[in-house]
Amino acid sequence: MTSAPHLMHDAEELCSAGTKLYERALREGHVPAEAARAAPCLMDIGLLHPAVDDLHRLEPVVPALALHRLLRTSGERIARERRREERLAETFEPLMAVEGNHTAAPATPALTLLSGRSRARLGYLIGQSGILDQER
Repeated sequence: MTSAPHLMHDAEELCSAGTKLYERALREGHVPAEAARAAPCLMDIGLLHPAVDDLHRLEPVVPALALHRLLRTSGERIARERRREERLAETFEPLMAVEGNHTAAPATPALTLLSGRSRARLGYLIGQSGILDQER
């Protein structure tokens, strides 16, 4: 009987198999490399690494060090997004100062309330299109 395939996930959603194997590695000091097939995420996330003296054995990274690395990576990602936000704001700032017919926010609301014949016609068109049937 083969086991279910391992699903990809982020470090903050460590899978059950990964948690159990990492705990075992922490208790025993290592696990056979073959055991990591059930939880390849441990190598991907950096919680296990090959032993220097035996490549068929995996050793755990100290949890405090692993947490520090993961938090640093997260912080770097947030910093990149902040820099992207700054670049976007710098790009659009002069464009928002342009005067013209299409530079100001529209005076009409983003949503339009339909009533009476318009609403009935829209209901008919939606029914004919089959959109609601496709969503079920």
